[in-house]
Amino acid sequence: MDKFLTKQDVTLSFASASVSALTTDGTKAVQSVTSSVQGLTYTYTSSDTSIATVSGSTITILKSGTVTITASFAGNESYNPASASYSLVVSKANVTLSFTNATVNTTTSTSTMSVQAVTSSVQGLTITYASSDSSVATVTGTTITIVDVGSATITASFAGNDTYNPASASYSLVVAAVYDFTYTGAVQSKSLAAGTYQLEVWGAQGGTQGTTNGGMGGYSKGEITLSATTTVYIYVGGQGTGSNSATALSGGFNGGGGGYGGASYYFGSGGGGSDIRIGTDSLYARVIVAGGGGGCGSQSTSSSRRYAGGYGGGSTGGTGSQRGTSYRGGTGGSQNAAGTSYNGSTSNPTNYGASSAAFGTGGGRTSGTNRTAGGGGGWYGGGWSASGGGGGGSGYVYSSSTASNYPSGCLLNSNYYLSSTSNLAGNSSSVPKTDGTGTETGHSGNGYARITKI
Repeated sequence: MDKFLTKQDVTLSFASASVSALTTDGTKAVQSVTSSVQGLTYTYTSSDTSIATVSGSTITILKSGTVTITASFAGNESYNPASASYSLVVSKANVTLSFTNATVNTTTSTSTMSVQAVTSSVQGLTITYASSDSSVATVTGTTITIVDVGSATITASFAGNDTYNPASASYSLVVAAVYDFTYTGAVQSKSLAAGTYQLEVWGAQGGTQGTTNGGMGGYSKGEITLSATTTVYIYVGGQGTGSNSATALSGGFNGGGGGYGGASYYFGSGGGGSDIRIGTDSLYARVIVAGGGGGCGSQSTSSSRRYAGGYGGGSTGGTGSQRGTSYRGGTGGSQNAAGTSYNGSTSNPTNYGASSAAFGTGGGRTSGTNRTAGGGGGWYGGGWSASGGGGGGSGYVYSSSTASNYPSGCLLNSNYYLSSTSNLAGNSSSVPKTDGTGTETGHSGNGYARITKI
């Protein structure tokens, strides 16, 4: 009689019922199988090959999801088939997005700008940008269009995909009001609501003739906080004029001293200062002044004896170029006094048809046909010269430390002190360009003024 043998059962198991992985893990080895019988051959399979595939004992991860990994023994003459399984839970990986600056400041004078470049922990992702307030700024692609004053949150977003979770990063875009004032030859005014403002003024250049330059204008800046709606008056200085013919030369608007040309002699009038006045249209209500440059001058027809005007601005305006001490240029105005005028080496002559410099006004020709280079306007004006260049007008910023420099009659009080101040002379290389593209050495041409709400 045949004797039949009974196959034995095999027990297979894994250490863990569930294993975690990330979509970015690439490949993983299957868990080691524990068997009640040693030396058996196993095959491994995946329940969902769109999530993970198995080749030999290597799992390749394709996307997020949960898949069952099974180890199988097919059986043989001695042992019955057996299997064991565990869950492989594949999660999406995280992405980190960031911006360099938490806040970006701009003004309404900027029509468009690019979003900040986003830094991502994963390259090649598709990033979209949005604005939290379309009344302040809108975003198309990577271009921000400025709409109005205010603040908006600019957000960079990644929507997520089969591999990565969604991610975002934000920064604040603060848009300030900016009011720009160019030269008109007349006073301009603006009503400002309560708030804090940055005031900036650029003085005008002195009169230039040929290659003989008038002095460059200065630059002044400060911040003021207004507690109520206030009217301010803006004076933008005009550039002086130049001539080498027998011509009367009007001084630049807002304090530039007059000049007079002469046949083959190079002379220019003074550039006007630029200033802002608070509440009252008066020299005694000025809170900030940028001095104008002095007009060019000469001592003879020789090209070597043509002299540039003194720069405007700073605590003291520049002295006009001159030939030694016998033919002196006008000196610059200071914080407490007007510049000195010269006919040769004679200071402030009264019989030359020219007035001396004064508070707010450069010295210069008033009558007659005597050759004169006018002084620049400013806080105090620069002096004129009959042979060298005119002196530059000084700059000024009203503050607790400078209030005592006001002459008798000041119409201001401590409520109008400026902070974060700067008073740069026209020979400084740190003068900001009016278009915001960098700096320059002094300001050329007509003056300029800007009020920015901050």
